[in-house]
Amino acid sequence: MTEHSNQVYAGIPRSEIAWFPTLNLERCDGCGECVRHCKHDVFAVVDEKPVVAKPENCVVGCKACGWICPIGAITHPSKDKLREMMKHARLKYGFSLVQTDKR
Repeated sequence: MTEHSNQVYAGIPRSEIAWFPTLNLERCDGCGECVRHCKHDVFAVVDEKPVVAKPENCVVGCKACGWICPIGAITHPSKDKLREMMKHARLKYGFSLVQTDKR
């Protein structure tokens, strides 16, 4: 897969959006389902356990690896947290949250 580090999401640099999985390595049994499932190369295997190697490759809003994990060792920010991140980023990059053009 390609690396997405120079990508933008909704006009915002992807590096500004802290959306990526968090692994609880104490719970993780190293089954590798997340590594096999993710087609965006977010994960790598280090010392027989997955790690989030390329967090910016994670598709914003996707939680599939968390759903596929058989023991629930993967979490993501809440949708409310994502909305807050996006709101802050839109304001930072000059996107209006309200349409002002009345044509």
